[in-house]
Amino acid sequence: CYEEHLSPDTKLLAFMGISLIKESGNNKGISTQKEAIYILWMADGSVKRATPWYYDTGDSNGLTFAGITDLTFSKDGKSIFFAARSKNGNNYDLNMLDVEKGDLKTIVSGVIDITIHDWSPDGKILAFTVEISGNQLYRKEKLCVVKSDGSGFEELTKEFYYIYLLKWSSDSSKILFHHLGKPVTRTQSPKNDFLSVVESNGTDFKEIGGYDTIEGYWAPDGKKIVAVIGQDINFALEETTGKQAVYAMDVESINPLRITPYYTSIDKLIFHPSDSNKIIFAEGTFPYLNTLRILNLDNRNIQAIKSFEENQDITDIVFSPDHKRYFIRVLKTTFDTALLLCNLQSFSADYNMEQNASLYVYVANTNALIDKFEDNNEYLTNIEWIDNQKVCFIKGIVKPGVTEGNLGKLCILDVDSGKTVELTQANIDLSSYGWWLAIN
Repeated sequence: CYEEHLSPDTKLLAFMGISLIKESGNNKGISTQKEAIYILWMADGSVKRATPWYYDTGDSNGLTFAGITDLTFSKDGKSIFFAARSKNGNNYDLNMLDVEKGDLKTIVSGVIDITIHDWSPDGKILAFTVEISGNQLYRKEKLCVVKSDGSGFEELTKEFYYIYLLKWSSDSSKILFHHLGKPVTRTQSPKNDFLSVVESNGTDFKEIGGYDTIEGYWAPDGKKIVAVIGQDINFALEETTGKQAVYAMDVESINPLRITPYYTSIDKLIFHPSDSNKIIFAEGTFPYLNTLRILNLDNRNIQAIKSFEENQDITDIVFSPDHKRYFIRVLKTTFDTALLLCNLQSFSADYNMEQNASLYVYVANTNALIDKFEDNNEYLTNIEWIDNQKVCFIKGIVKPGVTEGNLGKLCILDVDSGKTVELTQANIDLSSYGWWLAIN
């Protein structure tokens, strides 16, 4: 079982179930697999298979294509949208499942691939992309939408290379997205990142581009866009050189104006949920973002909230539901930087390193530290607000060079009292596949 999704009312849990198929005849001993969507009723624990089985297929190049790839509940919880292999087994369809009746409706059929992105904030429109041609690295895609009742399918854009980082405006009227300009991987081509904005009905398309890197963020009012733009980046060194700055632009012109000094690296940018004129972000020198800053958009004043050690990295900035507090997760890693760069080039993660993580909680309007959880030996992951006062997380010890047997405990930190309660024994796997962990 994998890809678990809670319905918005938390009454249902949808997940993909896998069944292995043992081949016979000439293929005896070879296992393939099939997938289906199952639904678990949280009240009584009953489970049922909600879709037919969809079978994995392969091609002449040895690539395997999953029977089901993406799924999401509609905001009202009445439907599940999912991408699955077509009946002919060579392409993908976008389907809608009526949770109560069990009826299936195909919305898009016969495309190379489908990626489900996100619902509009009002829950009425689902944005997704369909692959028209190419392959995983050089694919051409179109941005599409469909209404929550399965009607109103529409292609919003022409074909672009590799559409990614879709973000809806707060009023559900526009979609901000990014794409590449040329059919090459980002690591092979500088000045190839583009930022685009389009109305949810496909009109009024705008874009800017030709940057080494660009990532845009909607202002809470949906009238402005803030972007982190990178220049002079040496991609052969995985963005270890170059400069990045924060830019602001209005939606009508999308003409970027730089509003911060240049930093080596910027990430984790988030608008203050109670003050749309303030932005919190982390900056530092690769591979660490070790300084937390807050930017006032009105006067462009920048304040350093906290600077950590050179080998500490700010990985998360998350506000409480009432927006009065926020926590940051800080990861401390000790390893050979040259060895890390070598492994990044080969996409390997077997280098010997030591890691621990700490948790810091701040008051949102003053940025004053009110609580922290830090231990030189503990590794913290999956940190989430339960309510405005409590934070849950998994803690454990990750041993250097050990890829199996690193176990953690589920814990709750009461921010007001500073008391931490352990809810489970050390039985949660933090090893090679630890990033698959989820808390609902």
